[in-house]
Amino acid sequence: MHWVHFNHSASAENNVPIGLFLIDPSGEIRHSLVNDLPVGRSVDEAFRTLKAFQFVEKHGEVCPANWSDDKPTIKPGVKESKEYFKKVDGHI
Repeated sequence: MHWVHFNHSASAENNVPIGLFLIDPSGEIRHSLVNDLPVGRSVDEAFRTLKAFQFVEKHGEVCPANWSDDKPTIKPGVKESKEYFKKVDGHI
């Protein structure tokens, strides 16, 4: 997974959007984030998203919202996913 950051002649005068793209080894864009210049991006969130995509590629499991590498993931399949939700929510 590659991390690409575009800042195309951004300046306060021309208000050009700034983009960040996560591109997989086959060249597919897996994640994109484009902001207007006055709004910054979170480097921590970009790294979290990159780690999540790398985890999914390696393990084939799903990373839920707000996932971090010390949190549980969801195994594919109805039965397996119910086990995750029971563990984190206490019910299904």
